Amino acid sequence: MPKWAEWPLLRFMLVSNNTIKMANHFLPAFGRRASLRMDAKVWGFAIALLALCMSCAEETDAPEVTQDDLVVAQVGDQAITAEQLREFSEDLPQRHQGTKTGLARARDHLQTMIDMELLLMEAQNERIAQSPDFLRTMEKVKKRKLVGVFQQRNIKVEIKENELREYVEKEGLSKALRLGDILVDSKDKAEAVFAELKGGKSFAQVAEEWSMNKDTSTRGGDIGQYLSKDQMIPILQDALFSLAVGEVSAPIKIGDRYSIFRIIAEKTIDLNPQQRMKIEQEFGMIKLDLEKAALVEQLKNKYRLEVDQEGLRVFVESLRQGALFAAEDANNIVIYRYDKGRVTAGDLVGVASGLKGDVLASLTDGEQVLSFAEKYAIPTAMIVAAALDAGIDKEEEIATWLKDQRRQLLLAELRRKALAGKIDLSPEALQQHYDNHPKKYLHPEQLDIQEILVATETEAQRLIEEIQAGTPMGELARKHTLRPVQDQGDEEGRFHFHEHESPHFGGLVEAAFAAKIGELKGPVEVNDGYSIFKVLSRERKRETFAEAEWRVRRDVKKIKSREIFNRYVAGLRNEYESHVSVREDNLKAAFEMR
Repeated sequence: MPKWAEWPLLRFMLVSNNTIKMANHFLPAFGRRASLRMDAKVWGFAIALLALCMSCAEETDAPEVTQDDLVVAQVGDQAITAEQLREFSEDLPQRHQGTKTGLARARDHLQTMIDMELLLMEAQNERIAQSPDFLRTMEKVKKRKLVGVFQQRNIKVEIKENELREYVEKEGLSKALRLGDILVDSKDKAEAVFAELKGGKSFAQVAEEWSMNKDTSTRGGDIGQYLSKDQMIPILQDALFSLAVGEVSAPIKIGDRYSIFRIIAEKTIDLNPQQRMKIEQEFGMIKLDLEKAALVEQLKNKYRLEVDQEGLRVFVESLRQGALFAAEDANNIVIYRYDKGRVTAGDLVGVASGLKGDVLASLTDGEQVLSFAEKYAIPTAMIVAAALDAGIDKEEEIATWLKDQRRQLLLAELRRKALAGKIDLSPEALQQHYDNHPKKYLHPEQLDIQEILVATETEAQRLIEEIQAGTPMGELARKHTLRPVQDQGDEEGRFHFHEHESPHFGGLVEAAFAAKIGELKGPVEVNDGYSIFKVLSRERKRETFAEAEWRVRRDVKKIKSREIFNRYVAGLRNEYESHVSVREDNLKAAFEMR
C-alpha cells in the first residue's frame, strides 16, 4: 500500500471542493522522492553513444518507457508520476472517489496531491521543523515507535491454562453474587441504616423501612438476580467480591445516592466465549507488564543506570520552591546517567505534562521523584537505548514510517498556525448557526404512552375487556397498575420514554415502538409482569440551545476550519504558482479514455 495511506492524522486537511472529498482519507505519496526518468530519445542517444565507444556490434534494446513513467506534474523539485497518481486514485475508498471518471477524475486527484506538496513547501518555509515543540513531539513519536517495535520482538507472552484458571479463581471472575440492596438519598441516612444493621436489625426489615428502591424493598432488598464481576461498576467490584455470603458492605456512594449491600448468595458460573476472551486479554496485559518490568531490569544493568544525586537534589529543591519548568529549562538537570545517555528533569516534565493534574506538585522529595521516574521515564529510556543499539531506527520500513510521521506533524502544525485565532466561536456565532438549522439538533424519538402493568396475563386480558367496554383506561391505571410511581408521568399511567431506555422497561419499549398510535396493545409480557398500553404520540423534539451547545460548537468549528483552510490553500496556490507545472499532455496520455 502506498505510504500516503498511512497518514490518518491529516484527514481533516480538506482544502478544495474536490480535495475535500479525497484528502479526507489519504495524502499524496511522496514518502519516497520520485526518481526522474529519461525519455525515449535520451535513452536512445545514450545507448548509441555507448555502442560507438565500445565498438560493440551487439544490439542493445532501450528500456521501454511506459505511461506509468510519465511525469504528470512537477511541484518544486518533486515530480509526480502517472503511477503515483494512479495508485493514489485506486487506493481511495469508494465514498471518496466522486462521480467523475477518467481524465476528469485524474485531474481532481492530481490537484489534491499538488496541494499537499504546496503545504509541505510552506511548512519548510515557516521553519516548523526547527521549533522546540515540533522537535519534542517528534522525539516522543520516535520513542513510542521504537519501544513498540522492540517490545513486540523481544517480549513474548504465553498464557498457560493453569495460570489462567488461578487468575480467574483469585479474582472471583467465575463467581456471581446475589445481592440485597438498601438505597437512600443521603450520607446521613446511609450511616443510620448501617448503624441499625450493626445493631442486629435484619437486612430485610431495614430495607423495607428505609430503601427508596420500591422494586426491591418489598423483597427485603433482594435484587432478584445473580451478577458476575464484569456486570458491576468498578467501585462495586472492589467492595463486594471480597465479602462472604451474609456479610454487609459499608455505605457506597453511587452518583448522588448511597447503597448498602448484603451478599445473599453466590454461585459458580460458566464463562461464555466473550467473557473468556476479555479475561485472557486482561491477564495477557498483566503478564506483559511483568515481562516488560523484567526486561527493563536487565537493560538497567546492561547500561549501568545510576542516579545523579546532585541533579536529583537540584530538581527536588526547585520543585519545593514551586518552580514552573518548561521542558527545555529542565533538560540540563540530569537525574539519571547510563552508558547510552541520560534521563533529565526535562524528560520527567514532558511525561508529567501528558498526565492528568499537576503531577509535579505532588513530588516533594527525592524518593517520590525517583519512584515517578522509575514508573514513567526509565522503561522508555532503557528500551529506546536497546532499540537504537539494535539499529531498529535505521531499518527501511521504520525509517520510512518515521519520515511519514514527520510530515504529518509538519502539516498538522501548519494547519494549527493557519487557523489560530481565526475561528469565530462567539456566543452570537453559535446562536446564529443553531437558529439557521431548525431541523438539526433533535432529541431521540420520544414515545408518549398510557399503560397498565399487572402481575398476570389473565388480569391484563380482563382489563382489556373493560377498556373495550368503555371504562376509561386512566381510571383502571389508578386502581391496578404496578408501574412504580417514579416511572410514571401521572397517576393515570401516562409517561414517555426513548428507545435507549429499553433495558429499564424490560420489553415494553420494543413493543411500543412497533405499535401504531392510538392502538390498544397487549397483553405484552415484560420483565415485571404483563403490560397493556396505547401509544399516544411519537415525536422528535428539538433540543434547546443549551442542550445542543457542545454539538453546535463542534459543527461550527468544523465548518469554519474547513472554510478558512480552503482559503489558506488557495492563497498557497497563488503564491507558489510559478513552482507548479502540470504536464497536460502526459496526463491525457495516461488517463484519457480512448
